[in-house]
Amino acid sequence: MAQPEALSCEELIQPIQNGCQKSYESLLRATVHILKSYLIRYLANNDEIQDVIQEVLLSVHRSLPSYQPDRPYRPWVLAIARHRLNDYFRVRYANHVDKWVGLAELLWVQDPPQELVDSRFEGIQLYLQELPERQRRILFLMHYQGYTAREVGNQFGMSEAAVKISAHRAYEKVRKRVSGL
Repeated sequence: MAQPEALSCEELIQPIQNGCQKSYESLLRATVHILKSYLIRYLANNDEIQDVIQEVLLSVHRSLPSYQPDRPYRPWVLAIARHRLNDYFRVRYANHVDKWVGLAELLWVQDPPQELVDSRFEGIQLYLQELPERQRRILFLMHYQGYTAREVGNQFGMSEAAVKISAHRAYEKVRKRVSGL
């Protein structure tokens, strides 16, 4: 017995807007499939993917009454996914950025206020002294004085990529020393 041809997502919207639960379930299944193939490029952990999918599905549910059926569904849902993914990264990495900004302040301020000095960061200046002079200088110019990798490269006669690689290696050395690895 031949299966009836599945309706496209766009064709499912009208019945959904009229209250058809079966069409809604079909649309959710199709949407999850679209989202998994999209999010797997950006998130390696399945739990993270599922978290973002749930956020996107909530947004789709809230926005479905205003969906314009003459517009393609996939780009619409992927636009929502991009926004939810950006929100996810913003929340997830906000604390990390704050720590690096705080770290940069602690590294280069001569006399930081005592309340900023944390026992975890007492040895960082010692770890920085272990870095080669060029790497220390690159970190100082990029993160304390705000130079771009291209500008630092011009000062040292290095390519922009070489400056980024050097800075990354310096971060990793300091990070490993701080975390005790």
